[in-house]
Amino acid sequence: MTANPVVSKYAMALFNVAMDKKVTGDIFRFLSALKRAFTETPALAGFLLNPEIPEKKKMGLIRKITDKGEASALFFDFLELLFSRGRMPLFPDITDAYEELYRKSKGEVDVTVFTPFSLTEKQKKSIQAFIQKARPGKSIVIREQEDKKLIGGIKLELEGRTYDGTVAGWLKQSEHVLKGE
Repeated sequence: MTANPVVSKYAMALFNVAMDKKVTGDIFRFLSALKRAFTETPALAGFLLNPEIPEKKKMGLIRKITDKGEASALFFDFLELLFSRGRMPLFPDITDAYEELYRKSKGEVDVTVFTPFSLTEKQKKSIQAFIQKARPGKSIVIREQEDKKLIGGIKLELEGRTYDGTVAGWLKQSEHVLKGE
């Protein structure tokens, strides 16, 4: 979970209410869609974060681009809370924290793989199988991120820990060993 306690509280509160209403998946879908639009469309982010634009106009726009239902009512209430408390700038982080809670509740382990190149399906399946041995009974979700700065190897982020199998990581570790640290 995120280090920001405000983000954690909002995500946990939303997740608990969504669990009670049995709409965690729908809320996750709404949050993800709005986060994607928020991050990929600077004009939308600017509109939603502009303090001079009334909250009613912002919510009107969001209502137009989402569907109706119990999950959407909770989603709208949550967004209205964020707007009224001035917490909308935290929305992308709250969404990430909610996603972590949602995936954990479904028994999924989120793994981010950093490589200097795109992984093949065979490589992804190999990494997935390796992690599956260490986390039996869990569903492994691999997210791939290309990092051209890496010379070779891969780096994994898994359950809040980083496993560095890159050439640079190996060299750094060797340096510490040689220095006696």
